[in-house]
Amino acid sequence: MPEVHPATNLLLVGPANGREVNIGASPGNELFLWRNGSGLTPPSVNSIPVTTFIAIASVQNATVSWQEYWNGDSKGNATSNIQSYVTGTVGSLSNGNLDGDIAEFFYFDSALSQNEIDRVFCYLRAKYKLIAITRSCGI
Repeated sequence: MPEVHPATNLLLVGPANGREVNIGASPGNELFLWRNGSGLTPPSVNSIPVTTFIAIASVQNATVSWQEYWNGDSKGNATSNIQSYVTGTVGSLSNGNLDGDIAEFFYFDSALSQNEIDRVFCYLRAKYKLIAITRSCGI
């Protein structure tokens, strides 16, 4: 069941119905990475842990397809209602700027193969001591 879209946004990357990390999306004030082109629903029922550092990746092929990974594990995908990326902030949280940390940001100008995606997450898991459930790097 889709969560109710909160009024408070910690980070907005995308148009009004694009990708947002929100707080206040549930009674427990959990964080969600929202993604959809027409209305906002989380890609999975998994909330982003507030007290645990995780690596989140979104892999998008224009407006054709999109896949989301947490620490290298697939969490959701879509092949319809996909918006193009733009960046910005919203004014609903204090000054409208992110109140958090982004340790690293990668942008690739072409699609990565599954092997290349795995290598990126192996690097991040080794550097930040992250745990993955379904993929192994020999770490």
